[in-house]
Amino acid sequence: MVVSIEKTIVIKDACILIDLVDLDLLEAFYQLEVTAVTTGFVIAEILDEEQAVAVRKVVSDGKLTVYDDGDIAEITALTDQHPGLSFADCSVLELAFRVPGIILSADGSLRNEAKRRQLTVKGSLWVLNQLVEQNFMTKAECLVKLDLYPRVNSRAPKRDIQLLINKLNVGS
Repeated sequence: MVVSIEKTIVIKDACILIDLVDLDLLEAFYQLEVTAVTTGFVIAEILDEEQAVAVRKVVSDGKLTVYDDGDIAEITALTDQHPGLSFADCSVLELAFRVPGIILSADGSLRNEAKRRQLTVKGSLWVLNQLVEQNFMTKAECLVKLDLYPRVNSRAPKRDIQLLINKLNVGS
């Protein structure tokens, strides 16, 4: 089933950006018809130079909009209420309150809090599935990325990866 994401705003956290860079999917992601946004606090969390260069490029190319106008008091209050979330994670939540859209996150704590607040949240596997469903990636290419994912991210959802592998292998 294809989920239409045309003109959908996606609010990205650092984990998603890092996954997309490490899986060499950052440029492929922007083939999807989305408006991607994040916060300056998220960008500041990306410390690896190769990842930071790739993210700065999509920002300078106008593919990723960075909001630096968040409500610091609200972000701080969220951080105080949820010590398991980083300041950057809370900036994503605060942005999602102001700019309705889908939160893209691979961070379990952020995903759980977003769901608790009844915000729509998706992850890297959703992105991969969308790339296949919208014919920007073949099933074979996706299977290669799914094999790589747990090697580049030790916290990758292995059970969900296997479910997507099984789904892609059906009818291949």
